[in-house]
Amino acid sequence: MAKEETQVAVIDPTKYALISASNEINEIKAALQENLAPGESLRASDLTTIHAPTAGGSTFSMKTLAGKINFEAVDGVVIHQNPNRQYHIKSFAETGAAAPDCYSPDGTIGIGVMAASCNGICANCAMSKFTDGANGEHISPLCKQYLTVFMMRADDVLPTLLMLPRTSLKPFRTYKIDLGKERRGLSSVITRFFLDSQDFGKYKEVSVIKPKMIALLPPEITAKFKAYGEEMESFFAGLSATVDAQVLSGAVEDDGTLDADVIEEMTQAKPAQPVTPPPVVEQGLTDEEVANMDPDSIPGLK
Repeated sequence: MAKEETQVAVIDPTKYALISASNEINEIKAALQENLAPGESLRASDLTTIHAPTAGGSTFSMKTLAGKINFEAVDGVVIHQNPNRQYHIKSFAETGAAAPDCYSPDGTIGIGVMAASCNGICANCAMSKFTDGANGEHISPLCKQYLTVFMMRADDVLPTLLMLPRTSLKPFRTYKIDLGKERRGLSSVITRFFLDSQDFGKYKEVSVIKPKMIALLPPEITAKFKAYGEEMESFFAGLSATVDAQVLSGAVEDDGTLDADVIEEMTQAKPAQPVTPPPVVEQGLTDEEVANMDPDSIPGLK
């Protein structure tokens, strides 16, 4: 990493809501415990979600009280991450907004129609494997793998969610390993996530989310972010992800109509893909669709 990217950040406490008060962490946790009814848990939809673009788009999007906004990059401190998997037998064009036929809340143990074929072990499931097409091309796994990143932006008192699809996992893993080589954790740096267009064989101009360290944090601030992640982990682990009709994040507008981008996606039906086993299945959600899913539709999201 370049030296100009490793300067110690000068943090103004008034710019970061989490570190603006010495008892902020305990206050947030206590308030949530008081406000949630017995048996009620924090839901993924309670958290702000940043949506990645489809195809080769160059901007993220986020819904706010003032409406939908677009931006080229997002900065924050990563305090938690959770791997997930989802498998849809049929395409979104056919089912609209159906629950996944099989899923894994931890990216390891599967629950659903394919679980019996692999004893619930995702790594042994045929849907998690690359296959070869009729012309020798590699076909990506029908079970989509992604990572949910919990990050704290400057104004956050609760984390913001960013979903990384399979095509964005390798850059993030490389980034994490590089930080580890410098004996630094994710909570000790400010990470910038930005978009880069990349070709994957026949899939041209796929939007890949890439990370970049833009500043180091002083030890006392690192300790606060790390403590927040540890203190709030019970809330993250208890995130309820009830399956409902809205599978795609941002797919349904406030008036109940489909977003124009989703309508366009629905017109692009995926062809049937032969897989063994089972005999024949159809292409499920694309990586871009997974990246834009409503977190509240993902069973067992932590």
